[in-house]
Amino acid sequence: MTWKPIETAPKDGTPVLLAGGRDDQADYYRDAEREFALSPVKAMWNGEGWMTGIAEAGCVSIERESPTHWMPLPPTP
Repeated sequence: MTWKPIETAPKDGTPVLLAGGRDDQADYYRDAEREFALSPVKAMWNGEGWMTGIAEAGCVSIERESPTHWMPLPPTP
């Protein structure tokens, strides 16, 4: 599989891998977590942005800002 331009990513809630950009909570991460905030991540479009996770027992959503590329998730064995 190859990376595709973010403009072609599905926005129907399908989980995909994103590359580029950074997590919107990256400024608050500890030093050990900062690299993770920049690495490819599983995400899905939630109607407003690319959601990558939920923190603090669901009180804070984490979104990937300005991703540049996407690809389908690899098949699960």
